[in-house]
Amino acid sequence: MNRRLLDPFQSVALPELIEEYFEHGVTTCVCFNRRGTLLASGNTAGEVVIWDFDTRGVAKIIKGHDAAVTSLSWSHNGKVIVSGGKDNKVILWDVLQGVQVSAVSLPSDVSSVSLSPHAPYKCVVSLADSAPVLVNFSDNSMQNIPLTDNDAALPGGSKSVKAQQSGDGSQSAVAIFSHAAEVIYVGQPRGTIAVLDASSMRFLDVIKTPNSRILSLSLNRKGTLLLANCQDRVIRMYELTPISGNKAPSYDETELKAALADAKAAGGKVQKSGSLLYGADSDKRRPLVVAVREFQNAVERPAWRMACFSSDSEHVIGAAATKSTHHIYVWNRLYGNMERVLEGPMDGIVAMVWHHLRSVLLSVSSTGRIYCWARAYAENWSAFAPDFKELEENREYVEREDEFDWDTAEATAANQSVKNSKENEALGEDDEDVDILTLEVEKVFSSDNDDDEPDHQLHYLPVQIEPDVEDVDVFAAGNGKSPACGTDMGMEEQEEEEEDQEMAEKSADKGLSGGELRRKRRVNWQELEKDGDSDFE
Repeated sequence: MNRRLLDPFQSVALPELIEEYFEHGVTTCVCFNRRGTLLASGNTAGEVVIWDFDTRGVAKIIKGHDAAVTSLSWSHNGKVIVSGGKDNKVILWDVLQGVQVSAVSLPSDVSSVSLSPHAPYKCVVSLADSAPVLVNFSDNSMQNIPLTDNDAALPGGSKSVKAQQSGDGSQSAVAIFSHAAEVIYVGQPRGTIAVLDASSMRFLDVIKTPNSRILSLSLNRKGTLLLANCQDRVIRMYELTPISGNKAPSYDETELKAALADAKAAGGKVQKSGSLLYGADSDKRRPLVVAVREFQNAVERPAWRMACFSSDSEHVIGAAATKSTHHIYVWNRLYGNMERVLEGPMDGIVAMVWHHLRSVLLSVSSTGRIYCWARAYAENWSAFAPDFKELEENREYVEREDEFDWDTAEATAANQSVKNSKENEALGEDDEDVDILTLEVEKVFSSDNDDDEPDHQLHYLPVQIEPDVEDVDVFAAGNGKSPACGTDMGMEEQEEEEEDQEMAEKSADKGLSGGELRRKRRVNWQELEKDGDSDFE
């Protein structure tokens, strides 16, 4: 914020290069928790790997899927995470305990999941070969989310959803929760965005895109903007109208068909884009989803794998859907101009996520590596001390005459202050009871005011110290004694028995009796120390 005040024409600090990479199996998807302290990644082995993003280490590994994990979503407090995979299952996990809370089987592979922020937890699941569903983890029930693409009132005819789907998942719908899970936004195959009430499953609005199928949807951190990745290689941004306090009329499928027909008859022509119920010239109310801007690469015209916002929503990021290039495009949200193109290794991009608080971008390559993009920082020592001066060559320091004198005005004032504080302490005026047990929660972010339990959030996982493999082996061979207890007498006795057996075998081969064979006696250092004999030291 201060940097923008100093230089308003300079853009925000954008990532420039790959700082490092993470690798644990072949990663397929990534997701940050609310504060960005924990990173969850899913791989082809069906594992959910929890990373401590500050230390860049693996904090926990959760195994529960029989196939690759395709999507992840955190809860608001960070204690719960949901995962969906190609084994047709969505699983709700307790992150701290690493155990499965609930699991629901679905009719198709899972392409994306969106979890409600608070309990009782619900999840909007987009499927690869069928319509999206709403999963309620409280009773493991499943409810189909209605679509509007099978209505004859929509522009384009009455083609059914089953007829549109080709069976390979390329024509399926995508759905996500709103920021507060009050509304469900559904991107449908025929280029419409349906807005549904999450509790009643009734339609609130239908928005038409310019004849382009919607591939994915993404919200910004505050939930006020929506990105739609469309098949015509254009990323469209929409502004969302708050639903709270807005008494918008709702429609079921039959009522929506009639309302769309009335709106079409009143307009007199087929509307190509915008709200089909409340157009731009409508005086009834403002549409719930309003188109703002479009982003694209007009020269190369690449298709987009996915799109997301930066942490402050000032930039829009798009990942190119190519197999042999790792290109990420960054646009300015306000002006729409392209500001930067990040070029990585010769691998395609399968997933991408921006850190919620930092200017850090993570991209997952087709080889399964997680690349961390950050800014190239230059050392600026004057930032730590305003009066610090950087010198190109050494200079001899000349001491002032009164620099270390104690009779100066500054030294006298400092001594008087210390003397007054000691006198007050002696009189007991500064004695106050300090509470060191109560933990005060400081609300740093604006969303903290919406938390029911702000002090019951999981930001980090506790450290678990695992024993060393070598120590475990020694402990197992030491007859139950810890290797940290000094000399292991169990090991010595075992070695003596082995030597006795070996000597006995040699004596049997040479025809010697047991009395003729002598074994060198070991020095018992502990007994010598007790007796005080120091000849062996």
